[in-house]
Amino acid sequence: MPSQINAGLTPTFSSVTSTQNGFTLTITNYDPVYSWSAQVTSPGLISLTTQGFITVTNLTGQGTRATVTVTTSRTGYTSESSSIVGSTLSAPPHRLS
Repeated sequence: MPSQINAGLTPTFSSVTSTQNGFTLTITNYDPVYSWSAQVTSPGLISLTTQGFITVTNLTGQGTRATVTVTTSRTGYTSESSSIVGSTLSAPPHRLS
């Protein structure tokens, strides 16, 4: 009899907080029983903590966008993933003197 595969956990995210050279966000349904991996589009660099906090850095320019894709895996479950787009801080509004 074949082994049953259960539905995996699809990552969900908080809103993105922009920074000067990247952005941060949190995986809102982080569960340590799953293995987690995160990727970001180039030239971004990404870090993912064991609490589900994501930091993207190495983006240059105001309003520069990058896509983060997070994947979960666990034995006996399907792998699931989702993506979110974030950006660096936008240019401040131009003031007329």
